[in-house]
Amino acid sequence: MADMINIPDVYREFVRPEKRTMPKNDNVINLDHSDLMLSQKDALEDFETYKYLMDNAYAGRDYWSMQGVDFPACYAMIENKLKQQEYVSSTDFAQMIHDAFAGKIIDNHLGIATTVREDYFLFRGNKYAYFSGVTVEEGGGGYTVVKSENAAVQIGDIVACEEEQLFRTLAPQGKNYFYVGTRSWTPVEKLAVSVNGEVVDLALHQSRAGDFESLGDEYFKLTDCEGIPVVHSGTFNAFRSVPRDCGAALGKSLRQERNLLWVLAGNGGGSSDYPQHFIQELNGYANNATHMAWLKTHLTDFTTVDYDKPYTEWFFHLDSPVDLSESRFDGRLFTIINSKTCSSAENAIGYAKCVKNNLLIGENSCGMGLFGEQQAFFLRHSLINLGIPCKIFLSESKEGEGYTPDYWADSADLVGIVAKWIHNR
Repeated sequence: MADMINIPDVYREFVRPEKRTMPKNDNVINLDHSDLMLSQKDALEDFETYKYLMDNAYAGRDYWSMQGVDFPACYAMIENKLKQQEYVSSTDFAQMIHDAFAGKIIDNHLGIATTVREDYFLFRGNKYAYFSGVTVEEGGGGYTVVKSENAAVQIGDIVACEEEQLFRTLAPQGKNYFYVGTRSWTPVEKLAVSVNGEVVDLALHQSRAGDFESLGDEYFKLTDCEGIPVVHSGTFNAFRSVPRDCGAALGKSLRQERNLLWVLAGNGGGSSDYPQHFIQELNGYANNATHMAWLKTHLTDFTTVDYDKPYTEWFFHLDSPVDLSESRFDGRLFTIINSKTCSSAENAIGYAKCVKNNLLIGENSCGMGLFGEQQAFFLRHSLINLGIPCKIFLSESKEGEGYTPDYWADSADLVGIVAKWIHNR
């Protein structure tokens, strides 16, 4: 007779009284554990899957190889570490993969995530702008200081520096103002320039435009600043039930505006369909002049029905160049961007540039888009989630460098200073 358990009356409708035994099953994983421990055999099996995906499903594989990244050597580094350990945690496994390629590959869409601890290992790289707080005016064959946050530099001083250390910024009508600074892949604290013929080390800070606070995650929110209409696009998230043409009616309604601000600063991306529809209706023409190549495989082609028949082929699309004569918006479009403008929001910048009277203002965008259309794959034993881009997008934006603004703005109040500049022109 089976052992019985004492069940309170209120549960008798839900639980049988017979006591049960539970057999062991090693295939069941408790995700409440702090990490997954893998045997060497399981880790090496997952590693073979990782190599297979990187070699066959990653759109950047050939590019980085031709740039000098030795994939076999990186693979060997990971494999040697795995073979030295009887057991390895999924987090340490992900760290090994990251360490082998970090600093060699810059791909802001490529990533590794552990399912259990939710650690993220990314291959990010960004060439940020660093400014000195010194603004100079061009004239008379030189550059004269008109604003300074640096006690060692006074208004009226003469600055001499390299051309790449000058960043055009907003200025009164008829004048040319520049920030003194630099761009770098790594943090920079000082910049040596000549001030009145003497070398001075200027303290630097990262561009403040990156501190801009968006109004949230709405796709197209219309406000105004000093009487100028402002469209805030905080997201183009593709995973919501939001129609892709949700901005079309708004774009059409703004066709007669003399000045219009479109805020893309802080927009992390999503689907490029949203900005395309908005610009099409605003401008009567939408072209972001972006070439696309798709590494189609049985793993990344959603039309594939037979996963047992592997295949791989490239599909190439060449876009037409922008024809500004097709632009129908007669007002001026001021597109506000920063280093947190990423991915499809950078495609939106491309669409903005097909408006004949468009200016980009803020700081460089993220540069997250040379490789895109990220596909998710799980490694069987470690449950590591791989985000692998399967497409190449060629535009003016360079990976990690982004689009360069026409006017730099070292301020978190991007909307306010642009609206004021427009009124003072």
